[in-house]
Amino acid sequence: MKMEFLNDAQAEATPATDADLSAYLAAHSDSFREAPRVAFEQVYLDAQKRGAAAQADAAALLGSLKENASLVAEAGDPTLLPPSMPLTDRQGIAQLFGDDFAATVVALPPGDWQGPLPSSFGLHLVKVTGQEAGRLPALAEIRPQVEREWLNDRREAIARQKLDELLKRYKVTVEPFTPPGGASQ
Repeated sequence: MKMEFLNDAQAEATPATDADLSAYLAAHSDSFREAPRVAFEQVYLDAQKRGAAAQADAAALLGSLKENASLVAEAGDPTLLPPSMPLTDRQGIAQLFGDDFAATVVALPPGDWQGPLPSSFGLHLVKVTGQEAGRLPALAEIRPQVEREWLNDRREAIARQKLDELLKRYKVTVEPFTPPGGASQ
């Protein structure tokens, strides 16, 4: 614990410069990249309640929505799922609607009603209303996160360096484990 305390003090002794953090962000960009986000409206159709007619009902309702989008307020079946989603990444959509539905929705082009898309709840007619491409935020937007990760990596590097120095000065022998009263493993 004392070594960790001393290593932490050494790591924090020299704060990161903008150049350090910019270089760290560039080298670890995948860790800080924001996922693409999609906003959409959805109309739910309860496949269990509608039975064999669910697909046909969905196709008919899709045609109606394409002709008159104002029908969306009274269309579909009651559900606790939100009728519209603000810009949300795939993971956030998957938490509510499931992975397969989320994967399909993020790939849809915006602008027109589409479907039916299945989910674990039933069928959905979906209109993508907005899209935002994934991006790497500027350092100014995420400086605290980058600084935290840079410092963690610096602590680990100092700890590895100190351990390597100790291992050069000492001979380390690892004995095989022998359980009490048993044979060696």
